[in-house]
Amino acid sequence: KAFLPLLGAIEDCRFEPGKIINMSSIASKRAMPFMTPYSSSKAAVDSFTEGLRRELLIYGIDAVTINPGPIATPIWGKIELNTGDDVPEVYRKILKRLMKLVDKESKDAIHANNFADRVFKTFQTHRPKTSDVVIKKKFFKYSLLNMIPVRVIDGFIKKMLKI
Repeated sequence: KAFLPLLGAIEDCRFEPGKIINMSSIASKRAMPFMTPYSSSKAAVDSFTEGLRRELLIYGIDAVTINPGPIATPIWGKIELNTGDDVPEVYRKILKRLMKLVDKESKDAIHANNFADRVFKTFQTHRPKTSDVVIKKKFFKYSLLNMIPVRVIDGFIKKMLKI
């Protein structure tokens, strides 16, 4: 709210209105088991940005989200899997299988410089996508899945994790 005047949310603004770029995640669009809190928080970022964009239409200020998949950063080496006694037995094997999938995805992560270039391109673009999913093999890992019924995807997840 304090920065909106700097973006052009003032009467008779003498400069081109600015742009808000919020970082979300592909997890906002593809919630996986045991990642519900993270996915929910990212979905909230998407909804917040959509509402903000529409509230700021009057000033011509744009608001968009970038929804990256895995990005090659040191965070992947810091993930610890808790499958101790406090985790119910029914979840332990599923969590281990999920972590193998996460590890595999992390090896195919987007290089941080490539992601930074994409963010800069979004900043430079006059009317960027309102929600830009940035992931390797986007057609197979995202676009194609949008054509498949959600219950079928649930079945794929059930099969992959051997639930």
